[in-house]
Amino acid sequence: MAGPTVKPFQKAFTCAAVVFVVVVVATLMLLGTPANPEYAGRLMGRLFAAVAIPALITGFFARRSANAWSTWRIVAIFTLVLVIFVAVQMIGAMSK
Repeated sequence: MAGPTVKPFQKAFTCAAVVFVVVVVATLMLLGTPANPEYAGRLMGRLFAAVAIPALITGFFARRSANAWSTWRIVAIFTLVLVIFVAVQMIGAMSK
C-alpha cells in the first residue's frame, strides 16, 4: 500500500544521483583520470551500488510511512542510511 508521500523513490534517487556525481567529480579533480579503465569501471559500479541501495531503502520507508515525508526528511534519512551502509562496507573490508 502506497503512503501519502509524493514520489518517494524519485526524491531518494535524486539524492543518490547528486551524491554519485559529487563523488565522481571530486575524485576526478583530486586524483585525475584513472590509469586502469577496468579498475575505474569496477569502482564506479561499487559507487553506484553504494548510493542506489540506500536510495531504495529510503524510498521504501517513505512509501510505506503513514505520514507524508518532506523532501528534507528524505534527504536526512538517505544521508543516515548512506553513512550506515558505507560504515558496514568499511567494517567488512577491514575484517578480510
